[in-house]
Amino acid sequence: KTGRPPEIDLYLEKEVHLFLRDIIKKRIINSAHDLGDGGLTLALADCCIGSDLGADITIPPSPLRLDRILFAEGGARVLISCSDKQALELQNYYKNTVFSKSNSFSIMHLGKVNNQSKLSISLVDKAIIDLNVKELKDRYKTAIYKKINKISL
Repeated sequence: KTGRPPEIDLYLEKEVHLFLRDIIKKRIINSAHDLGDGGLTLALADCCIGSDLGADITIPPSPLRLDRILFAEGGARVLISCSDKQALELQNYYKNTVFSKSNSFSIMHLGKVNNQSKLSISLVDKAIIDLNVKELKDRYKTAIYKKINKISL
């Protein structure tokens, strides 16, 4: 309703997915989630709901609108999680891959997983989202239940 879907860059998609496949094989990451349905915010919420873990995320300054940063569904974007040790391996592997293949994509550290069952998202130092994972889970289940009931009425 709001415009054309993003153009697909097949070369970029291939590069990102080959890189992702390699870091999965090398066990450099613990999880991966696409940003295709609801963007970064929904991917984070989905990961928190599925794991009962939370996350502390800081979005760096950007010229893009905040809603685009949080909810854009463009291709070739993946949210990954890894330990601090794996993060160093990931950075080194990325640097070596960039020099050997001239990658057309970047990686960025956004935050940390927490065991407090709370999803917090900030833009630089301004809090945007601060939700308990149980509340996220309840709202998710309730929203689907309400939509199903409206359809069946």
